[in-house]
Amino acid sequence: MRTLTLLALLSLFASADNKPLALHPDNPHYFLFRDKPAILVGSTEHYGAVMNLDFDYLPYLEELAKNHLNQTRTFSGTYREVPGSFGITDNTLSPTHYIGPWPLADNQKYNLTQYNEKYFARLKDFLTQASRQGVVVEYVLFCTLYNDALWDINPMNPKNHSSNIGSVPRREVFTLKHPELLALQDAFVKKAVTELNSFDNVYFEICNEPYFEGVSDEWQAHIAQTILETEKNLPNHHLIAQNIANDKKKIDKSTPGVSIFNFHYATPPETVEMNYALNLPIADDETGFKGKDDIFYRTEGWDFFIAGGAAYNNLDYSFTAKHPAGTLKDFKSPGGGSPELRQSLGAIKTLFDHIDFIHMKPMNQIIKSGSATANIAPPDKAGPARALPITVRVLGKEGQAYILYIRGGRKIDPMLILPKGQYWTTWVDTQTGNFKTITTFGHEGGEKAFESPLYNQDIALLIFNSRTTPVPAQPAGAARDPNINGVQPFGRNAFRVKSGDVVLFVNYSAANKLELHPQYVGQAAQAKPEIVLRLMILSDQAWRDRLHVTADQLVKLRAIPPAKRLEFDPDDTQRLTQLCQAYHDGDEASKPQAEKKLVDDLGEIGKKTRQLEDPRVQMIRAALTPEQIKLYQDATASTPPK
Repeated sequence: MRTLTLLALLSLFASADNKPLALHPDNPHYFLFRDKPAILVGSTEHYGAVMNLDFDYLPYLEELAKNHLNQTRTFSGTYREVPGSFGITDNTLSPTHYIGPWPLADNQKYNLTQYNEKYFARLKDFLTQASRQGVVVEYVLFCTLYNDALWDINPMNPKNHSSNIGSVPRREVFTLKHPELLALQDAFVKKAVTELNSFDNVYFEICNEPYFEGVSDEWQAHIAQTILETEKNLPNHHLIAQNIANDKKKIDKSTPGVSIFNFHYATPPETVEMNYALNLPIADDETGFKGKDDIFYRTEGWDFFIAGGAAYNNLDYSFTAKHPAGTLKDFKSPGGGSPELRQSLGAIKTLFDHIDFIHMKPMNQIIKSGSATANIAPPDKAGPARALPITVRVLGKEGQAYILYIRGGRKIDPMLILPKGQYWTTWVDTQTGNFKTITTFGHEGGEKAFESPLYNQDIALLIFNSRTTPVPAQPAGAARDPNINGVQPFGRNAFRVKSGDVVLFVNYSAANKLELHPQYVGQAAQAKPEIVLRLMILSDQAWRDRLHVTADQLVKLRAIPPAKRLEFDPDDTQRLTQLCQAYHDGDEASKPQAEKKLVDDLGEIGKKTRQLEDPRVQMIRAALTPEQIKLYQDATASTPPK
């Protein structure tokens, strides 16, 4: 009971000061999350993080946050798969050790009138850890039953539970034809929605891929209404998503209560244009079936957002129970996933974090003409070689800001129509998010030609009005390597300073106040032995067994903030703030010296701070026994952990 009580407290305080994810009041095509405009970008394991007891979701969530990703998708456990389903390697939706919302009795039948509180404790801990990392969870209540093998193991199958509801054909499970089963489904929805009401980082999807195997529109509308009715008297109201179609579909009539329209494999993103007039978020919620190469899923994500999409979630098969940090490479699953892909998708999120996208919209009409050099695809069997297609899209605000995204080709020279003004522009490496050369120009209005550098498959062009968005401080002709000491701009009044193993993120708040966010990177982030010990326990079952770590201890360790954040003393913070302000306000002649002073002082302060005691060390010592810590120290004295 002590474990459940602690988890309940964590869930109560996880988001007490924040309202749930909402539609942005100024532009409901997008979101408002923790008082900031937001898009959702994810690269998600195959949805089994909670129901699969062998999956350690802490390193998984940390990997998402490390790459600036802020979305994951998880299934509720009312559906699971069997080994071999869809040819997925080490499928997290086919767990060896399964936990679901309903308890399994001694007679090996599920009781659908009671609930497995251990499952809901794990679910709320998952939401708590995701909240700490700034990750929004799409909680999928139900999923289409694609075949008889999946129905055969499903808890709602009458042969697998103790409720007497009569025979239910597989294609009628998600219809209104069986009131007894519908009542059990309603009860589960009410339970889940109530349990998660305190969290700000969750929204509900009714059913995954309901356009297969008999799921009725009336049933989906009924479940949406159940969610609305349940939250009517609860403190928080959450968004509801509906999965509309694979690829694209014109929505002629939306389901009452639904605010997010999910599509799968929505590339090219024609469905955004088809449904943009609905004035609600459009999401590309699942990817795959195009091969393993990153290029397919990187370009799908960039293309979708520049078309006006609000959320993109790549299905990432490099995450498995044995590889919770996404390090599996030799998978045979029908899609992609890699650290490099997550970095590329994180670059989209970072870019949008620093531009005024809320006031931008698709503006393909400014493309006047242009020429491009294309890639040639190898012949398909005996057919001819073909040029890969090239598409160009624009997201912009008239006369203020434009993002041009080119998908395909090796080089492009677009001609755009721009209003009169003073502008700065740069090409962006979509694999890393790094800027190329920054140039400025004055324009009298009308046609303006641009010339790209050579690129591999895709590239983006940023154009900003320099009167409303100051020119970032970056030496012309040099893209900054994020691993090199110095200052790297992030577009709109924000920059990143690196000095050794200390990184300082600097941005201006809505009140135009300078904000500093320091952190350690690399080995220094985990320098303390106790911090390493905590990571080993949380990431390795063998160490948990060896040290006899209890469930209560595991919960305490997970509750310790995992983020590698720093806190400088007030004098050092003031000193850095003044240096950042001087760098930001300085002219081109003074910036090199201001940058050197900022980098040197940051390194000096970082070294001093590193000597201070990390408060997490005492928390870890309090969570474990001295005997456990000594056993670990003795075991690793001659062979440090990898």
